[in-house]
Amino acid sequence: MTSRSESGPGHVAFFVKRFPRLSETFVLNEFLELRRRGLPVRLVAIMDPGERLSQPAALDLVPEVTYLRDAAWWSLLPRLARAARRHPRGLVSALRWVVPRLRFASWRRLMESLLLVDALEGQRVHLHVHWANTPGATAFLAHRIAGIPWSLATHAKDLYTVRPRDVADRVAQSRFVTTCTATNARYLVEAVGVDPSKVVVCRHGVDPDRFSSKRRRREDGRLLSVGRLVTKKGFATLIEACAVLAGRGVAFHLEIVGDGPLAGDLEALVAARGLGGCVSFHHARSQPELVEFYRTAAVFALTPDVQPDGDRDGIPNVILEAMACGVPVVASAISGIPEAIENQRTGLLVPPADPRELADALERLLADPAAAEDLGRAGEVAVRSVFDPAACAAPVVDLLRTCLGRVGEAVVAR
Repeated sequence: MTSRSESGPGHVAFFVKRFPRLSETFVLNEFLELRRRGLPVRLVAIMDPGERLSQPAALDLVPEVTYLRDAAWWSLLPRLARAARRHPRGLVSALRWVVPRLRFASWRRLMESLLLVDALEGQRVHLHVHWANTPGATAFLAHRIAGIPWSLATHAKDLYTVRPRDVADRVAQSRFVTTCTATNARYLVEAVGVDPSKVVVCRHGVDPDRFSSKRRRREDGRLLSVGRLVTKKGFATLIEACAVLAGRGVAFHLEIVGDGPLAGDLEALVAARGLGGCVSFHHARSQPELVEFYRTAAVFALTPDVQPDGDRDGIPNVILEAMACGVPVVASAISGIPEAIENQRTGLLVPPADPRELADALERLLADPAAAEDLGRAGEVAVRSVFDPAACAAPVVDLLRTCLGRVGEAVVAR
């Protein structure tokens, strides 16, 4: 195991599936804000994702992360056996949940929960868990095994692709649940049946020092989009909209920044639409590098949609980053995005998966740079007033302080 803390004063174990991940900057930012507020917080992750690129601040934290699965399963057997031996009744309780499911993934979650219990043995700890899917299931079982108190932070895909019944079971066990949009909060209450008093909206903040309109140098016709190259991000719709613009004789150049499984398909679509000279692809970038892309963009566009399995975005952080940099934004009116953008005032909203509507919005902003910049400035003001990182983190900071005050005896055999 990479690290292990000795028993001592209570602390928050900040639990995620993988760390560090470039696409989960909001998780990193919350952790750093908790630490800035003086909370004793430590990182625990199921595994290292082995990504080639991460945020510099995340890389600085890697030496102190406790990784549960840092070796082959066979070499983890002593840890698994130790946790099982110390918590036999709790293990039986966990097995009652796992066995009826008849899924290999459930047994893997059980193994990971035993590793988590072993990692926290002898510590006075409150577990704060990001994501309702794998980390949430693992923490749920760890609570059944050893009674570890915990709280849950939900975001987007994890909330809508996990069965409502399972989400309800996990939230019922937790001290509280946070989520990043009011849309998600309504789903938790109305579709999952969570007690409203247990749900807290904690938005993802944007660093005002890093993302700002200072040194903005807009380039005419330059469109920008940033994100993982996956279906739900709507990049195919954006490329089709660009084909509409080209057909109308609109001058533009689109830059797409990101990596993902659809890279080849999207490049092929660009070629098929004859847009080779109008669209460029760039590998994923860290936040400091992205700032340079934002500064010169005439318009930022990202139009996610909802997938058949429920997968969707909440409020993509790149939308907030672009707005904070004063870039006029066009985005789809789904999920929590309308909570960040007021249509026609702080940005433009379009229907998802509608290339023609998207092309109309992009053409409008490209044709009237002065009006577009006014929209960008209004977006910047709105983001700074609503998505200040300190204010966004305040509710979870207060809740975790209260939970730490309730942490009693160290995790011991029950």
